[in-house]
Amino acid sequence: MKFSKIILVLLLVLGFAYRLYGMSENHSFWTDEDHVAIFSKAVLEKGKPVLASGFDIGIYQLPMYWLGALGMKVFGNIEMAIRWPSLVFGVLTILAVYLLSEKLFSKQVGLLAAFLTTFFNIEILWSIQARPYQAIQFFWLLGTYLFFRYFAERQKKFLLLTIVCGFLAGFFHPLGSVFLASQFIFYAVKTFFRNGRKEYILPLWLLLLANLPLLYFVSPEKINKLFSFSNFFYYRVFLINNYLLLVLFCLLGFCFLLIKN
Repeated sequence: MKFSKIILVLLLVLGFAYRLYGMSENHSFWTDEDHVAIFSKAVLEKGKPVLASGFDIGIYQLPMYWLGALGMKVFGNIEMAIRWPSLVFGVLTILAVYLLSEKLFSKQVGLLAAFLTTFFNIEILWSIQARPYQAIQFFWLLGTYLFFRYFAERQKKFLLLTIVCGFLAGFFHPLGSVFLASQFIFYAVKTFFRNGRKEYILPLWLLLLANLPLLYFVSPEKINKLFSFSNFFYYRVFLINNYLLLVLFCLLGFCFLLIKN
């Protein structure tokens, strides 16, 4: 047990070092990072993420702007100040991967998954950019871990913490909101197979109510925009040319989990 903790701590330290080094070599912002930097600077100057023209982006990626502003307050007007939240969540993702894998399988599998997360190229890349994807990934993984703990221990605090993780993921990016919907579907299926016992009804309603903010993203305009993209070539290159091995292992793991219920 002590050995696994030592290895995990070592992986966290290495993960931090690799990401910090990568960030030090990643100087200029790319297009999607620009607006995070602009709105973070607006928070620092005006107290809220509003441009001089009065343009307000609402709650979209709101935590990124406030964390970016905090980074600029601490580190100054440099790229790293805006990107530091991704670094922190990138390192925490290693821990979340270990907790979930250890919970589902074993300490050995947890350490292997944490090892791969520590050195996997795309994990390092997203950890050195001012984008919310590492935060979303962390809260998805942590929320899933907490949800499985709820199933195992039946303590309502784990269910409430799962919902909190879902809301935090959604605040970082609308994509994170899908987490609660997926957990609701999972729980509904599990409840159905347990013959609808009354002890499962309240958590089911809590998860359903937690999904109500998703209605904000269900307007006809947003749905049409969701299905009006034409960048399948990008996803084919991304998933097959770059990460085919990862995709295959994900499918293999998914099939294994289905077999094991």
